[in-house]
Formats: sequence, structure tokens, C-alpha cells
Amino acid sequence: MRLFTAILLDERNKASMYDTVLRLKENAGKGSFTAKENLHLTLNFIGETKRLEEVKHAMQRAVRKAGAKSFCLTLQGFGKFN
Repeated sequence: MRLFTAILLDERNKASMYDTVLRLKENAGKGSFTAKENLHLTLNFIGETKRLEEVKHAMQRAVRKAGAKSFCLTLQGFGKFN
């Protein structure tokens, strides 16, 4: 299984981002575009693993230890994976 950490978007933000995806798709000429229901913001790619439960527990411990809190996020600009 491919694992990554990500920020999941609410429907309002997902719709807004998807409008941009559609505009890019019209003008890009080629490329692969994510379906609206799969839109998210990837924070980091962990990789392939079969140790799902072990990774899940380690991530939960890290979040608790970090004292993670809610936050606001402002989006602007574009980027790509190399």
C-alpha cells in the first residue's frame, strides 16, 4: 500500500480547487488530473509498505506527542511533483 500524510479538504474548498483543475485541464494539452473526490494536499510521501498498522500507530503517537492543534491554511500558487 502507498502511504502518505495529507490534509483532507472540506467540500467547499474541494469545489474551489476543482474549478482550478478544470481550467488547467482545458489549457494544459496533456497531463493526468485528479478526480474531485480525490483532491487533498499531500504533506509527505511515506512510500510502499505492508506494515499499515505499525505505521498508523506510529503516526498516531507522533500526533499526540506533537500536541497537534487545528489551524487555518491559505492557498495560492501552483506546483508540481518532479
